[in-house]
Amino acid sequence: MNRRDFVIYRNMKIEDFEQVHALWRATEGVQPHPVDNNYQTMERYIKHNPDTTFVAEENGEIIGIILCGHDGRRGYIYQLAVEESRRGNGIGTKLVNLGINALRAEGIGRVGMFALVDNQRIIDYWEKMGFEPKDFMTFRLKNLD
Repeated sequence: MNRRDFVIYRNMKIEDFEQVHALWRATEGVQPHPVDNNYQTMERYIKHNPDTTFVAEENGEIIGIILCGHDGRRGYIYQLAVEESRRGNGIGTKLVNLGINALRAEGIGRVGMFALVDNQRIIDYWEKMGFEPKDFMTFRLKNLD
């Protein structure tokens, strides 16, 4: 039996926010922006996507998170984080599969993901997971506040 046998995977609840936010802050390449990733916006997000965002938990501690959702047409993976000491044990892969399967169950047939362009480690991970680079698009962001 290995350590991942004791990991519980479940949908994220807003009560998990503080632990999730701490994990994001501790994860290299994840930049939780205060406009997008505060308690109120995450509460709205979870209400809008109650069945597609998952955490990995061990002994009451959140050790992994995948933030998945959809707009009714296309699914998105916004963030994936696994505690650094727990990487390489299949936790991220399990979270990705849970998110993708949940999106599929809601009738979503296409999933995109977001990664910072200078985070080659995570870009390599997503390509290993079957996500193909699409160089014919670009992404722009505007803060509304």
